[in-house]
Amino acid sequence: MKKLSRRHFPRYLLRLFTGLIFCSILAPGCVRRREQSPPSVGKILPAAGLEVSSDKTHISIFCQWENDDSKERLIVLLTPPRANLRPVLLDYNLMLWDKSEEPTILTRKEAEDKFGEIINDNILKNILVSPEGFLRFHYIQSIRLNPAINMMALPVVFSNVPGEAAQYPRLKSIALQLQFDDTSALPSLHGAAKENRPQDFQPILDALVDNPEMAHAYRLRAAEISIPTTNTLPQSVQQAKGLRASTMTPLVLINKEPGVCKIDRALLSKSGINAADMNPRYFHLRCAGRDIPLFSWGCLTERFQENDALLFYAYPVESEYTDANVFVLTYEPDAEGLRMETIGADDIPNAQSPEYFISKTTIEEDTECKIHSGNFLSIKGMRWIWQEFSADEPFEAVFNLPGYAEQPGKGNGTLKIYCQPDSWETPAELEMQINDAPSQRFSITGPQDNTKQFEYDFAALRERGNKLSIRMRPLASSMSLSSLTTETLAPPTPAGLYMDNLALEYPRQYLMEKGELKFEKAPDSLPAQYTIGNVPPRAIVAMDYSDCYRPRFIITKKTIPGKLTFSLGSQPASCLLTIFDFVRHPDETRFLLNENLHAPNQAADYLIIAHPDFIPAAKRLAIHREKKSRMKVKIVDVRAIYDEFSHGIQSPVPIKQFLASTLVSWKIPPAYVLFIGDATSDYKHEARNDIINYVPAYSHISRMGDQDKWASEHWFTTLIGEDEYPDILLGRISVNNLADAENVVNKIIHYETKPSLGEWRATLGLVADDGPFDKEAETLRKEFTPAAFSAKTVYLEYLPLEDNFYLDQAFVERTKAKISTVATAKIFDLFQNGAVYLSFFGHGSPNIWADERIWFGGDTINSDNIRLTNKNHLTFVANMTCNSGAIDYPVPKWNIAISEDMLRQPSGGAIGLFVPSGPGFSSGHMKLSAALHEAFFEKRVRRMGDATALARSLYLLRKNQVEIMQMFILLGDPALALQIPRGDVSLSADKKIISSKELPATIKITAAIASPQKGKAILQLWPPANEPSQTLPIVDYTKGVYESFLELPENSAAGEWTARCYAFNEKTGQDAVGAVSIIVGDPCLSLQNPRPEKALKEIRLGEPLKISVELKNNTPVPCADARVELLNLTQPSNPPQTFSRGIPANASRTLAADVIPHAGLNIYKFQLMNYYQNPAPDVSVQSSEIIAVAALDDSQTSPDLCISEMLMKRSFAQNGESVTMNLNLPVYNLGTMPLDYANLVLCSGATTEGVVLRSLRLPPMAALLPNPATLTFNFQDASTRQMFTLKALPPQGISDVNPDNNYFTFEYNPEDLCDLVIQSETITLSEEKPTEGKTVFFDVPVTNQGKSPAEHFRVCLFDNDPAQGGRPLFDYTGKPEREVSHLKPQTTKIVRLRWDPIKNSGKNIIFVKADSSELLAESNENNNTASVEIYVRTKAKLITDGIEIRQTEKEKEDLIAHLVAKVRNEGETEAKNVSVRFFKSKIQTPETTIGETLYPRIEPGETAEIDFIWQLKEEEAKFTYRPSFQVFLKGSSQRFSSVETDKP
Repeated sequence: MKKLSRRHFPRYLLRLFTGLIFCSILAPGCVRRREQSPPSVGKILPAAGLEVSSDKTHISIFCQWENDDSKERLIVLLTPPRANLRPVLLDYNLMLWDKSEEPTILTRKEAEDKFGEIINDNILKNILVSPEGFLRFHYIQSIRLNPAINMMALPVVFSNVPGEAAQYPRLKSIALQLQFDDTSALPSLHGAAKENRPQDFQPILDALVDNPEMAHAYRLRAAEISIPTTNTLPQSVQQAKGLRASTMTPLVLINKEPGVCKIDRALLSKSGINAADMNPRYFHLRCAGRDIPLFSWGCLTERFQENDALLFYAYPVESEYTDANVFVLTYEPDAEGLRMETIGADDIPNAQSPEYFISKTTIEEDTECKIHSGNFLSIKGMRWIWQEFSADEPFEAVFNLPGYAEQPGKGNGTLKIYCQPDSWETPAELEMQINDAPSQRFSITGPQDNTKQFEYDFAALRERGNKLSIRMRPLASSMSLSSLTTETLAPPTPAGLYMDNLALEYPRQYLMEKGELKFEKAPDSLPAQYTIGNVPPRAIVAMDYSDCYRPRFIITKKTIPGKLTFSLGSQPASCLLTIFDFVRHPDETRFLLNENLHAPNQAADYLIIAHPDFIPAAKRLAIHREKKSRMKVKIVDVRAIYDEFSHGIQSPVPIKQFLASTLVSWKIPPAYVLFIGDATSDYKHEARNDIINYVPAYSHISRMGDQDKWASEHWFTTLIGEDEYPDILLGRISVNNLADAENVVNKIIHYETKPSLGEWRATLGLVADDGPFDKEAETLRKEFTPAAFSAKTVYLEYLPLEDNFYLDQAFVERTKAKISTVATAKIFDLFQNGAVYLSFFGHGSPNIWADERIWFGGDTINSDNIRLTNKNHLTFVANMTCNSGAIDYPVPKWNIAISEDMLRQPSGGAIGLFVPSGPGFSSGHMKLSAALHEAFFEKRVRRMGDATALARSLYLLRKNQVEIMQMFILLGDPALALQIPRGDVSLSADKKIISSKELPATIKITAAIASPQKGKAILQLWPPANEPSQTLPIVDYTKGVYESFLELPENSAAGEWTARCYAFNEKTGQDAVGAVSIIVGDPCLSLQNPRPEKALKEIRLGEPLKISVELKNNTPVPCADARVELLNLTQPSNPPQTFSRGIPANASRTLAADVIPHAGLNIYKFQLMNYYQNPAPDVSVQSSEIIAVAALDDSQTSPDLCISEMLMKRSFAQNGESVTMNLNLPVYNLGTMPLDYANLVLCSGATTEGVVLRSLRLPPMAALLPNPATLTFNFQDASTRQMFTLKALPPQGISDVNPDNNYFTFEYNPEDLCDLVIQSETITLSEEKPTEGKTVFFDVPVTNQGKSPAEHFRVCLFDNDPAQGGRPLFDYTGKPEREVSHLKPQTTKIVRLRWDPIKNSGKNIIFVKADSSELLAESNENNNTASVEIYVRTKAKLITDGIEIRQTEKEKEDLIAHLVAKVRNEGETEAKNVSVRFFKSKIQTPETTIGETLYPRIEPGETAEIDFIWQLKEEEAKFTYRPSFQVFLKGSSQRFSSVETDKP
């Protein structure tokens, strides 16, 4: 098979559609006409601030930005195919800030006058046109408009308002044209245009592009162009010719193992062909378009006799996608078939008579398939091995060398071993010996060092009983002295090293062995006459297959009994001799399927490609889809695709070629495509299991990381062009038996014909692993989910864990493996109670969500999916994890992945899934999730295929990592529409903002419902914590109006509350949903970014100076009356300036004031007078800001150092037994001349003459600028009040002109420090008596009783008093402590800590300490620690206590026995879901199993009698039994057997 291009055939499609694009005709009647003149700037725009109009020569765009919007605008356009868009600037307005909060608007002319023509060039450079590609027949391009102007290229220097990030000129609006060639001048279409169908991606275009009305006008038209196959010979010449001439339906012969095969009457008869009257000369055989020569065995008459046969050489398939080659047999009476050339019959003069040849043999036994696993159960490779090497005993084997000839010389051998990357640990040395030959040593240094070549004497070999011995020992070079301690006197033992095979050469006589012989004739050898011995007295077939496409039949002569001869010339030959009776039939036969899939009259909106096993289910779905969706549906047997596009050879490539051909040639090409059947990545059947590749997936090899291989269904959808945008909407029902296929089809039909109304249709479920994943889920909920949809959450980060009882307990103790039954129960409730959509974020694999196994699935009775019974409200599931959609997993039991298992459940589970087949990363998953939410819930695209294709397109448009999108698979019917409410409810509240002073409050909610106009409504109120706090009874409404009242209690949490309404009509099946936000609380303001307008060096004495500060509203509550005062701290007699203004929610405003600096240091303070109390104890609010400036006084030439207590910031830290005080302040030099240095001195007492405690030499002092200084001092006695004086001194010999301003006195008072307090009685536990291994949450109130805030401290749990050496307790999720960044004085914060007990059963005293790192300086260090007593129960401990057989006389007659297993729980925790499995005897095997029963619960100390009714068969009643049983927790690998405790 020829190698295809990057996606196997895009080159031919590129040629195909490069020709097609010139056939696009713009129909003038479909263009939405708009005015061609530039729109005026003052016009009223749509809400999006965007208008687009299109024509056959250009597309016009008008875009507008709000004043505070500086974001790039992405515009997505339909254009004629590959149109070259040329932006032409028509008009624009600029926003320009000039020392004010509101911008000045400049027209284009005013901007050109101010900046020159260069401004136009800069704007054009901000218009980025990007051709994106084909979305089916529609070519899309993106336009990115950046409103920011490149200031570097403008000739004007701007005086930026300090502190504003975006004060440069920006676009306010822009009008432009994107011009292209007139499409009406393009060549006319060759061939008929496709029908324009409503299913033809229109919902996607309506949601994706900004000019969807041009879909038909700019649509790509297809021409009649043939599609080549992947084979070397043209299909039209080979296969099609045979089909036309054949008088019998061509027969497909499928064969895996290469060798001689036969076609005889028995084979044909078994296939349903009566060949008795057929002439064997007219049979033709072809493979991949090639004529394959046949040899006529017998066939002496014109009829195919009973003993006649046609022989052919079945060569191996030339494909990476299958291990089975396909041959097609036809019967063509008008032409004789190709027959084999015969050789060997003629004697050749002077021919050599060789006595032996060098045979190559491989000694191996494949006993086990070792799998090299990557991350998340991904499979890196498979290898069949013989036996693992052991350091304790050698590997030994005995082998024969048939026909061995004693000859001198040396042979070349190859030893292949396998280093299992998952278990290989240390280098090793292998010592190998064959018979008595000298041993050979090989070093194995790593997994890649696995093939060893060696040489040996032929004389060391013998025909029978050769002995192979291989010893393994540590490699000498790895035994370093440093690694050998007194505890480990022996070097590390190698592990993970396996024997694979041994390949040997040996001289072999020309003797048949067990009726067969193979040998090679070298290319440069002379003609030879061969005499073959040990020939059985039966018919022999001999063939030269050196050219596998043109094998030659060797005519042999039997000279004497047991021998035959033949001659070969000088050509090379690969000879095979075998007994005719050993020649086998091909492995499988079937008739060729000729459905004429290329025919242009084919029409289907919806195409099902199914394996024949699933055609019955496909037919039922097709009938439903035609009736329900009014679609034309066609079912295609996947084998028909192979037959028509790849000569019957299985591969994903012909499927993609077929799909492309439908877009080219079909009258109505399918938009929706469904595969029915499972897949496997084991194309070559290396695992040797019974997994069938029903409809093969395409295995993509990643370009990232470890180059993982995973299934890409997206690959099938990229048919037009070289882009990654989908051209069909593809889903898969991935099942491996008809019953499961029927179950899925039943669910689809039930979902669409019996829709279930209810709030579940507007409910989402968000499940997140621990770690960062809950943050991502919350971002998705808050930012990408419309308010009308509620989201129920299950976040593992906040849920208890327990020891994993499913795994071996030694492994659990070693790895601390955990599960969360609480999380599993919550996920179960999400499914059962109903959620239209459920998304999981976190780690995963083909069988689990999260390492903690919060949801488990696959081909196992322990699957959590089996328990689901939510058939009346099935869920669409999106997995933002790794490998959960591995539909091609090649080995049991995860070949049915968790997602496939969820889809196939008959009574519940999922109706569809969007899941990854490979490993990804969370940032890519987050972006794809956001796109999926936008598609389903914002755009309300309800069909799964449309929504997922739209999500892929949005993801691509935003230039994200492509491989993440490529690995996601849609499981389910792509044409199925999710039961997302179609209608919208317009909700309004009479009070949208409620102050805390107005609580409690009653809110009147009014709902306007366009459809349904009449029905029932449910109203709920959701607080900021995202749990419904109030649900009103269902009420009836009419005329599309509904009113109700909601109550907000007095203690309602501050933040955004949401009122949600769900309205529905059970008769019409219509429903609608809506929401309104209600803000509760008060504004909280803060000050930030104080600044003078001028540079500090430019501030002069007596000149006016503007100073400003930003006033920020940090809440969603607007503030109408914020008050700020400006104080002059250095001239307190001056009255303060007062500002009063309103501030919108989540906005900031600049306050500016004019001041006149006086001589010396000027200190101004902006003080917030109201709305600065944030109710949260850990949120710091900046209620004041200080600006200090020194005014230039030209007369002041002498040095004048100045410091101020008002500018000093103090902080304290604990330093062992002492306290460290850090003083940070600016030191000013008010003179006009700089100083070389200055000294900052800290003295004790209230005078400058006190004892010098610390001094700091400052670097050169700039004039009039603040020179920052930090001075540190350690208190040895921090418990008493102390006075200090800080002074700044000029260099020695220089006097300070004003010494009164270079010092100040301040007091240290320990009562001003923070003081953290924890009290035992206030600590609450999630469980008073937890079980060992189960998480306990401690809610610890931490109070700051001090006068200063506590910054950045930690709270931790200890197993004992930390002052006495207690150690932090174990926290499975990470560090055993929590950090508090800020705690205001006189406030309390509840800190949640978690403990996961490990072997802590019994009474425990747990200590909690605030400031566990002891970094804070506190006024009281003795109240930071508290203790709690907690009793930890032992786990359930199941003990078998015997088994009884109980029978009444009647039961004996009816062959009924009650097996009563006695099981005692000696643990302190109840045992739930106890499974008991009964056996006929003490031998506990699957063959002796009687049955199993589930017992719900065994309490601590209870002995349960678990009864199982055994109905014996008559033949079983003849024997005496001594039953036994095993007991275990359901799903656990821990087994407790009654045999172990059974008394003799």
